Amino acid sequence: MKIFTAFTGLLASALVCLSACAGPSPSNADIAGVWRGAGGAELDVLPDGTFAMKNMPEDYVVGDGPHRLLNGRGRWRLLQPTGQSSLLHGAHWWNVELSISASEGHDGSALTVVHYTVENNRKLLFFWHDEDSGDRFELYPR
Repeated sequence: MKIFTAFTGLLASALVCLSACAGPSPSNADIAGVWRGAGGAELDVLPDGTFAMKNMPEDYVVGDGPHRLLNGRGRWRLLQPTGQSSLLHGAHWWNVELSISASEGHDGSALTVVHYTVENNRKLLFFWHDEDSGDRFELYPR
């Protein structure tokens, strides 16, 4: 029983350490601002919970699809961390939900997630294209 109790305590300590490795949770102020990426891509995230995007690669933003540029607007919100499983797999980012309500050349709306992290002391937003291969589209603050 003492071994089980010691193991449980060690596991709990490891999970706390992994949570701390991800750094402090970002605030809405960390996310708000103008973010730029390759090819003239721009994501303007406003403190009022709205955003506008231009020249964003559609295949990264909304998943598999044609490789064309997406211009649109909508609402955003910072989501809670995805749980301990993502931390155990080395994920050190937070999810920002983008609800795209209007976009050029598209009918309807779309829901997607962009990820926020800090790498090498620099803020970064990114969309995964293929997480296994590390293929992602990155945006940096202006």
